[in-house]
Amino acid sequence: MRRATLGQELLELLAQSQASQRIFVGCLALLVHDWLLTFGDEIAHIWHSNWRIPKTLFLLNRYPVIANAVLQVTYTMVISSNNPSSCEMLLKAIISMKFAGIIVSEVILFLKVLSLYRNSHAVYATLGLFASFCMISAVIVIIIWADSVAWSSIPLHLFQGCIPKASMAIIADVWIMVVWEILIVGMAVYKSYQTWRDTPSSLFGVLCRDGIHYFVLALASSVANLALSLAVPNNLVLSHVLFGPVSAIHSIIASRILLHVRAIPQLSSPPLQLRPSSFQRIDLPEIMIEDRLQDNIHLSTLTSPSSSFSDSDTPVRRLSTLFEDQEWGPTLVPEPPRGLNKGY
Repeated sequence: MRRATLGQELLELLAQSQASQRIFVGCLALLVHDWLLTFGDEIAHIWHSNWRIPKTLFLLNRYPVIANAVLQVTYTMVISSNNPSSCEMLLKAIISMKFAGIIVSEVILFLKVLSLYRNSHAVYATLGLFASFCMISAVIVIIIWADSVAWSSIPLHLFQGCIPKASMAIIADVWIMVVWEILIVGMAVYKSYQTWRDTPSSLFGVLCRDGIHYFVLALASSVANLALSLAVPNNLVLSHVLFGPVSAIHSIIASRILLHVRAIPQLSSPPLQLRPSSFQRIDLPEIMIEDRLQDNIHLSTLTSPSSSFSDSDTPVRRLSTLFEDQEWGPTLVPEPPRGLNKGY
């Protein structure tokens, strides 16, 4: 009876281990695929720029996550389960890098939201305090969870990969991430709708592309991670398999947001084409012309870059100036940067 129970447990662990291996290999493939798609834009908009906060955030967001995915594959497929010291060392490295990577991605999303609420000190203070609370709470949860990690005593001589045992306290971190992202997604959607309603702009498409569906995708991945963790609360292997995809998706989203932001000032604008048939001759009385001249109102101001018809105070402009001290030209509807919309 004991032997049958042990055999069934071994089969379950084997199936779970194989599932996690496939998922982590898929995460690595997804990250490499996105890197190949956007590497040209990375060279053009990141590597050729000066060392500033956006460039630093981009590099910290992209490459450590790829390295972490390699460690995850090693953790689940290469290291022997009979070597607990190596498993423990690798697990600590993976957890630390994964937590740091998600923090960097969330910082980029956080700055994106702040750029929509320019000059709103109340929003800055509220989001800053809440972000600090979430970060400190997440660190405490990870420390508690790491202390509970143990390694299986089942004889797994034929298994490759580490199979830990630990408390499910890590689910608290998933809850923290979901609550935080619900807040910032709600604020981004509200401000985007308000901007579109009050000051419709030809550049609003860029804001929607980067601000809405990217935020919703990040939130959806976190909610899926939480749902799986709650569905199998007593299964440490299966309840944690989406941690890798969540980290990868957040990294890809944040990288593409930064690439779009850095590319906006360099986008060429199509010339404004006016058809002669759309104009009609208007004969103004001389007294009206004289009054306008006395008020120093010139017809040439209608075509000046400083005219009220420009898009100089749009949320996209605010976001661009947050990351890059470059001036815009009189842009209209910019095309997306080369390669950024391929594959996603």
